[in-house]
Amino acid sequence: WLGGAVDEANLARRLEQLAAAGFGGVEICPIYGAKGWEDRYVPFLSPRWMELLAHTAREAQRLSLGVDLTTGTGWPFGGPWVGDEDASSSLLLERDPRGALVASTKRPIQKVKRAAPGGEGNVLDPYSVPALERYLARFDEAFAGFRCLPLRAHFHDSFEYYGASFTPSLWTEFEARRGYDLRKELPALAGVGPEDTVARVRSDYRETLSDLHLEYVR
Repeated sequence: WLGGAVDEANLARRLEQLAAAGFGGVEICPIYGAKGWEDRYVPFLSPRWMELLAHTAREAQRLSLGVDLTTGTGWPFGGPWVGDEDASSSLLLERDPRGALVASTKRPIQKVKRAAPGGEGNVLDPYSVPALERYLARFDEAFAGFRCLPLRAHFHDSFEYYGASFTPSLWTEFEARRGYDLRKELPALAGVGPEDTVARVRSDYRETLSDLHLEYVR
C-alpha cells in the first residue's frame, strides 16, 4: 500500500480481479507513498488505516482469499514508537588513552528504509525479545478493536539490520552460552592475538548473536 493511499472501492475491485485470476491470497506491505499524492496518505495503524485493513479482510473472506501483513512498514521492523533504548545498535572497539581496547556502543544506527507514513523512525534491536515485545504492543493496541476474522499471517519481510552488532544483554548472554567473559577477549574480537583465539572468539560472538535472533523470531 503506497502511502496507505487506498480506498474501499478500489480494494474490493483489486481483490475481485486477483480471485478471478486464481490467486489464493494477498500480502499487504505498507510502504512510502507516491509524490504528489500526499493528500491521500493514510498513516500506518491509524484508525482510518485499520478501517481499510478490516474492509480488506472482509472482502478477502467473501472471496476466499488469505491476507498476510508485514508487521511494520518498509524494511526492517521499526517505527516512531521505537525509542533509542530499543533501537538497533553497533558494538564499537576503541583504544583508550593508555592504548587498551574498550567497548562502547552506538545507537540508534538505522532508520526504517522506505517507511510508510506513520511508520518512520528507529529500526528495532533484532536481538532483544523484550524490545520486540514493546514494539508489538503498538500492534496489540491498534488491533484491539479489529472485528474481523484474524489475518492469515503477520510476518517479518526482510532482515536488513545493517551494522546491528550489539544488544544490551550481549555480555551476560555470551558468558552464559560460551562460558567466558567476552569483555576480557576484546583484542581477539578486534583481530589481535593468536589466530586460533581470534577465530574462536569471533565465531562465538557471531553464534551468540545468531542464537539471540533465533529466540527473537520465535
